[in-house]
Amino acid sequence: MATSAAPPPPTPPPHKKLSALGELFKNEDQALLKTVPADISGGLSITEKVQNEVQLYRSFPAVLSSVNPILWWWQKKDKMPMLCVQASYTPSERVFSTAGDTLSVERARLLPERVDMLVFLKKN
Repeated sequence: MATSAAPPPPTPPPHKKLSALGELFKNEDQALLKTVPADISGGLSITEKVQNEVQLYRSFPAVLSSVNPILWWWQKKDKMPMLCVQASYTPSERVFSTAGDTLSVERARLLPERVDMLVFLKKN
């Protein structure tokens, strides 16, 4: 009497490698995903909601440069609650400056994950 061996259990799908910042805040991100309610958007994920809002934003006609951008966003805030406007470019410029200070010819072999972590630690 021949016995057949049971098939091996299926292997789980490989996980996307997280950035250093993603690894640092992995637990907080998972907790946030569990607490976000499925609202009127039909149970869409946060990513899908943002993608829908970006598509809506891109569908709006171009506006004249004389239009007040703060007023324009204020009028659209209910249609695109997930999108926001950065108040100024100064914070991003500071991060780029920090990244430029972190990377140099002598440190050109740093891995991107390590650079992300060094810049994050410097700015926080």
